[in-house]
Amino acid sequence: MPGPTERIVERLTARGVPFTIHEHVPARTVADALERLPFSPDAYLKTVAFRLKAGGWVLATLRGADRVEYRRLAAALGVPRLFPSASPRLVVRAGLFALLAGTVVLLAALEPDSGAEIVLVPMLLIGLGIGALASQLGAITVSAVPDDQSPEVGGIQNTMTNLGASMGTALAGSIMIGVVASSFVAGILASPDIPARVKEQAQVELAGGVPFISDADLEAALDDAHVRRRTTDAALEAYGEARIDGLRAALAILALLDLVALFLAQRIPTTPVGRAPE
Repeated sequence: MPGPTERIVERLTARGVPFTIHEHVPARTVADALERLPFSPDAYLKTVAFRLKAGGWVLATLRGADRVEYRRLAAALGVPRLFPSASPRLVVRAGLFALLAGTVVLLAALEPDSGAEIVLVPMLLIGLGIGALASQLGAITVSAVPDDQSPEVGGIQNTMTNLGASMGTALAGSIMIGVVASSFVAGILASPDIPARVKEQAQVELAGGVPFISDADLEAALDDAHVRRRTTDAALEAYGEARIDGLRAALAILALLDLVALFLAQRIPTTPVGRAPE
């Protein structure tokens, strides 16, 4: 039976990957490598083997001079530090519930006069949720296929993660901008402090969308246009309420997507990665 080196050589040869074998005496530390190898540690990769308590081995490959970050490695492999026997489905659902709770809390706390302090608890919940998901999903995905397919599956997972994040940002952002525009126009039209002439002009100019700017920039633009103070105050109030409406709409969409993910999470296995099903 061929050893690990022979299997690596066979796989590289079968895939047409050019390589060169450098034979050398064993080097276990960076100092050994500097002394015994003919090239810099930055020019090669090293492989570190770890044995999981649940069974099985993990090989981590990194640059020669780099150190293993054990917490990140454990999180990527789905090795929980507190509850190593926890069900992956339970952990994923708990993470999604934390994301949903953080989103709902932030949604409920949004007011025109809200300060930065309202994001503390929601961000803590969202951070816990993201950490719980990261501790399971990568390992579940890669372990679901044979070892020779795990690199491709891992690459696809990373691609889909980035694609999903981009699509979610685009969806929430477009909904937020659309709601801000429609709510701002509606607020201007409903305000008794804004003259009819300004309402007609605003309805025409804001039909294509509203830029997301600060109150100070909006106030400066209105002052440059020599708008009366009473009209400026009414426009600022309408714009503040429109921004809150837009943020609420975007967060509501994210909460809805989280609920869909909770439903789909029933397909997550209940057996921890690396452990035989009971």
